[in-house]
Order: sequence, then structure tokens, then C-alpha cells
Amino acid sequence: MSTLDWFRKPAADDPGTLNACYNAVDVHVIRGHAEQVAVLDGDRPVSFARLLTDVGAFAGVLQAFGVGPGAEVVLIDAPAYEDTVVQLACARVGAVLFREASPKPGPAVVGTAAAHDFGDAPLVTIDDSGELDWATAMPRRAHGPGGLRRRPG
Repeated sequence: MSTLDWFRKPAADDPGTLNACYNAVDVHVIRGHAEQVAVLDGDRPVSFARLLTDVGAFAGVLQAFGVGPGAEVVLIDAPAYEDTVVQLACARVGAVLFREASPKPGPAVVGTAAAHDFGDAPLVTIDDSGELDWATAMPRRAHGPGGLRRRPG
């Protein structure tokens, strides 16, 4: 059984503070498992180190859009790897993730959302149809668990 790493452990009148992203990714890198496979990007293995880099990069994109604790992010139709990165980045910055339109206006939006109207919400699209495409927002990387993948074309 694994234990959670708390930033502040729970006490009588304090629920404590932890970060799910830190426990899911960072801890593995810190404990020397950086090059172990964390997830697959299609059929390509992605190491914990690469996943940490991608999550950190996308967390920075979210923060640049003003997304922080309690802010809303909508995720629509993203491929599995990008979906994982977005989920973890939202956890890292404390954002609330929705799988469809948010109940409040003004969330950041990620995914293949060109057919949806989100008003003035910042939009990062996986399919290059929005104001900021994924390939521009994220560092380029080569095939393999820890390398750089070049975008085709």
C-alpha cells in the first residue's frame, strides 16, 4: 500500500493539503523512477520525467490564461495522452475540470472544441482549430520515453 505525500497533514480542525498531481507524477521522479514508463502516448511509452515536463508545461499554459485554484477548465474530445496531461495539469494548479460546458461562463477550454461556442474563454485545441493549438503551447518532443518528438510536416 502506498501512502500519500501531504504538504500539510490533516489535523483535528484542518483537512490538510495535498496535490494529486504531485502524488501521481512528481513522487515517482523524486524517488528515482523518472525513466520508468508512466503512460502511453498511442503506442509510444512516456516516462514519468517526460510526463512531468508535459504536465508542468501545460500547467504553465493554464496559469498564463489566469487558471488557478477553483477556476474552471472544460475538456472536450481530447486524445488519451493529452487528456491525461490536462487532467494532471488541472490538479497541479487546483482547477476544476469539466467534461462538457461549464455551469459558469469564462472557463479555459481544451480539446477539439471548434464546433462549440465558448464566448471569450481561452481556447487550446488539439486539432489546431482554435486560438492556440496544442503543438504551439507544448514543448516539442521526439519519440521515446524521455525524448523530443518532432511534429510531422
